Amino acid sequence: MDMLHAMKLFQTVADEKSFSAAARKRGVAPSVVTRTINGLEDHLGTMLMIRSTRQLRLTPAGERYLESCRHLLSEFEAVHEAFSDQSQTLSGKVRLTAPHAFGHAFIQPLIIDYLDANPDMRVNASYSDQLEDVVGDHFDIAVRIGELQDSNLRAIRLGWACRVVCASPRYLCGNPAVTEPQHLRHHRIVAATSKRGKVDWSFDHPTQDHVVLEPHLAVSDSAAAIDAALAGWGITRAHSYKVAGLIADRKLVRLMPEFEPPSIPIHLLHPYGARPPKRVRSFIDELVSKLRSDPTLQYGKTMKEAVV
Repeated sequence: MDMLHAMKLFQTVADEKSFSAAARKRGVAPSVVTRTINGLEDHLGTMLMIRSTRQLRLTPAGERYLESCRHLLSEFEAVHEAFSDQSQTLSGKVRLTAPHAFGHAFIQPLIIDYLDANPDMRVNASYSDQLEDVVGDHFDIAVRIGELQDSNLRAIRLGWACRVVCASPRYLCGNPAVTEPQHLRHHRIVAATSKRGKVDWSFDHPTQDHVVLEPHLAVSDSAAAIDAALAGWGITRAHSYKVAGLIADRKLVRLMPEFEPPSIPIHLLHPYGARPPKRVRSFIDELVSKLRSDPTLQYGKTMKEAVV
């Protein structure tokens, strides 16, 4: 049995959730797919898939075998590329997912520059605040903001973010000073939240580690909350990467930096271990190089260090 061919067919069937769809994608007869999967199960001595007329699902052994197939096939692709393609031309498709605001502000401009430099490449980007299943949804790259859960994905740190309380100079000129968290109770609060009622803002303060506030204005989009603060309407809180430039330009003033909660990391994740395929590796190298050199993404880590 050609095990490499069998593994590729098995992965395609698992991805497509259909023998006939896998046959069309691989350009072979459905009988070839059926015969190959049956032979693979006989060779391994275990059932990998449960088939019915309406659905196909993997057994627990099939799930484990699929994960191994993905890893081994990506290793094979990387080794093959290293020895068979010495040209500088890149081709293929990369699929990535990133948080909505971060993707628009940081990833999209890099994608455009990358595609201009590599016209044979294609990028499919999904910007969403819902956590996508990197392996199950066949993403090559994911950007995550926050502490990571244990997984088999390889993680590369890109930078840091923290929660920044801020307001416009115009608002602060006409209102009481804000030097500790409890002072927020006496101000107009703009909160980016999809929940009704009060919000709980956490702080790194010995006696005021959180403050429960009822927003005067609650919006579901952080950009709208920042716009309201820029207009001088009230105080808001946002991730540092969203407001660092506005603070540097003095359009917003950072409040109580000494009480900000600890920074959280920003990571790039991928499922390929130490040897991503060339098409993925080149894009990862571009993202890591550009994002690590962006001072905005180091802002969260150094904000407290900048407090005088």
